[in-house]
Amino acid sequence: MTDPDIILYLYPIDGLGNKGASYAIFLPENKSRFVPAAASSSCNNVRRSRQDRDATEEPEERGRFNGDPCIVLRFSQGARSRLGVVTGRAPDVDFLLPKLPGVSRFHLSFTFDDQNQPIARDLGSLWGTNFTYDGEKGERQSKLCGGSKGQRLQN
Repeated sequence: MTDPDIILYLYPIDGLGNKGASYAIFLPENKSRFVPAAASSSCNNVRRSRQDRDATEEPEERGRFNGDPCIVLRFSQGARSRLGVVTGRAPDVDFLLPKLPGVSRFHLSFTFDDQNQPIARDLGSLWGTNFTYDGEKGERQSKLCGGSKGQRLQN
C-alpha cells in the first residue's frame, strides 16, 4: 500500500556529471528526510513453523530503485517557503546539497503544477539544472521546470 504522506522519492544517481549525489542524501542536515537501504531479506532467515506466520500481505509497489538509500519528501514535513521544498547549499533550505561547483545557494525546488503533479523547478541557478528522463539527458537550463509523473528526475 502506498503511503499518502509521501510526495516523492529522490534517489542519487552517481556517475560523470553527478558528483556529490550520494553524498547529499547522507548529510546530517538531511537526516529527517533520509531513508536507509532496505535490509537484505537473507537476514530474516529464521526458521518458524507455519502456525507462527501471519497471512501474506500484498507486496508494495516495487520501483527499480526500491531498497536503495534515498530522500523522501513528505506532506507532513512541509516546506519553508511558498516555492515548495527548496534544495541548495544555503543553510536554511529544506534539503541541503553539498557545497560543490555548480550548486547554487537556492538551486531547485520541488512543488506542484496546475494539475497537482509533482514538478522540479530550477530557481534561476547560475549553472542551471539538467533533468534526465529515462536515461535520456536533456540540455542544461536555468529557470527550467520538469515534471516527474512516471519519469525519473535527475539534477
